Amino acid sequence: MKKKKLKKECNNNYYKKNIMGNAKKNLFKYKSFIINFSIPLISFLIIFLAFYPGIMTYDGNFQWNEVQSGLITNSHPFLSTYFMYLLSKIHNTTTIVILYQMMLFSAVWGYLCQSIKCSRKQEYLKYAITIVMSITPIISIYQITIWKDIMYTSYLFCIGIMLFNFSKNSYEASLIDCSVFGILCMLVFSYRFNGMIVSILIILLLIIILLKKYKTKKVTKNNIKKASVIFITFIISLSFVIILKNNIIGETNKKIERENKIDNKNEVSLSSIDSYMLWMMSAHLKNNNIKDKNDLEFLNNIIPIEEWKNVYNPY
Repeated sequence: MKKKKLKKECNNNYYKKNIMGNAKKNLFKYKSFIINFSIPLISFLIIFLAFYPGIMTYDGNFQWNEVQSGLITNSHPFLSTYFMYLLSKIHNTTTIVILYQMMLFSAVWGYLCQSIKCSRKQEYLKYAITIVMSITPIISIYQITIWKDIMYTSYLFCIGIMLFNFSKNSYEASLIDCSVFGILCMLVFSYRFNGMIVSILIILLLIIILLKKYKTKKVTKNNIKKASVIFITFIISLSFVIILKNNIIGETNKKIERENKIDNKNEVSLSSIDSYMLWMMSAHLKNNNIKDKNDLEFLNNIIPIEEWKNVYNPY
């Protein structure tokens, strides 16, 4: 019995030492990432609290309205709106979207800092640069603004860092890295309409570099396989998003048709274009840019000018 107890104690001590040892090794190994991830995240959180509940753009407001109605369309890129919808299921406020944006950018910045190997003195300089970057208004304010372009930029930023790391290692990369790269290219493709061109050009550039090096025998056949993994991951993940988009938008169209059939009242419904035109007109009225008396009289007959300025305040 005593021997068994001693064995158990020895095993427990062995596992504890190993676990603690591995944890310390990982903390030391990823020290640069952890610190450079934490600094911007804490800075952004403080700035977010100062501007709570954050900043909403016209695009963000339009997408959030779709999220709340459950009627997801492709007016703005489908995936960016649908991802906001998924986040809203965790916590149905715009705060969850902003928190994700802040964590995403902080993680990508930490990844960049981890990728740049430095001496101890240079590491402190890196921390100083991270602090300055975190409190730079144009960066910090964007991180608390709901806008699909913010996430798009972070994904593109991460692709740039991965390309930097690939080039450092003569384009040697693990299959996991290649898969992540393919998914990131899909996200860039899906988050902005012009992102389609950007992601395809990035993939083509990488394949061309690999093939060119392959001809000069600087890259093994294994690298060609990895380039194929990037392309295949991109195609599979994009196909999944396209199928999901067709199903969700199809359901949205059916719901709208049902509502139109049920609602037989003669109500005037404004399209998104009409709403945007009203928003633009209100901006001109607010700034007194419309001087012509006939125009003002015409607009006043629709809605009294002062009321229009208050109701359709673009600010």
